[in-house]
Amino acid sequence: MKLRIKNKKLTVTVLLLLLMLMYIGYALLSQDIKVNGNSKIKNTRWDIHFDNINVKSGSVPIGENDLAAEVDLEDDTKVNYSITLSKPGDFYEFNVDAVNNGDIDGMVELINSYISINNATPIEITDKENDLPPYLDYSITYSDDSPILAKHELKANTFETYKVRVEFKKDIEESDLPREEVNIKLSINPEIVQTDGTEKNPHSDYVITFDTDGGSNVESIDVEHGNTIGELPTPTKEGFYLDGWYTEPEGGDKVE
Repeated sequence: MKLRIKNKKLTVTVLLLLLMLMYIGYALLSQDIKVNGNSKIKNTRWDIHFDNINVKSGSVPIGENDLAAEVDLEDDTKVNYSITLSKPGDFYEFNVDAVNNGDIDGMVELINSYISINNATPIEITDKENDLPPYLDYSITYSDDSPILAKHELKANTFETYKVRVEFKKDIEESDLPREEVNIKLSINPEIVQTDGTEKNPHSDYVITFDTDGGSNVESIDVEHGNTIGELPTPTKEGFYLDGWYTEPEGGDKVE
């Protein structure tokens, strides 16, 4: 009986020793790893502003209490003007350069426009047909009349020329004329942000459409900026021959 008791004690002691050795061995396998690096951030400049205003000939003259379009002296991201439109057909139009003098490419994100009539709270213009009074129209485009759209780029060290026009509509009904002097404040805000990799050249392509005046149908043509149309289509019309393509239905310049 005594021999059996000693054997049990020996067995327990060996098991405890094995467990301890396994625990210590597992702890020795741990390892710290590190990633070391050095980054340099270059000095860059974000500088987008307005410059170089040219008023179109034929615009209403600047009166005693008016202000010709000018870049704000304290904030060159603003253009201010105050003009008087006295009769249908009067307009004020000017070109202004949006300049990117920085090191970072920019792009148009959106254009917000607001109107206030007789010092009322400004409202955002989302639909010109409904949000503007019937006697007023305005536009902001590129100088070639192409629209300014989201994602259009403004690359570093370049500029784009915007055209702004405000007009007292000439083709309106008598009932649409204002019955008293109206003070209108327009705020047009092109928002330019850093490019996100999906920007587009504002003059990358044009869509050329053809009006055949009742002749056979001619599909529109997409033309990239700087390229030519190529050979012009030749539509047919019974009883007529093609004299050529013109820029206007009546008169206009002949397209060669």
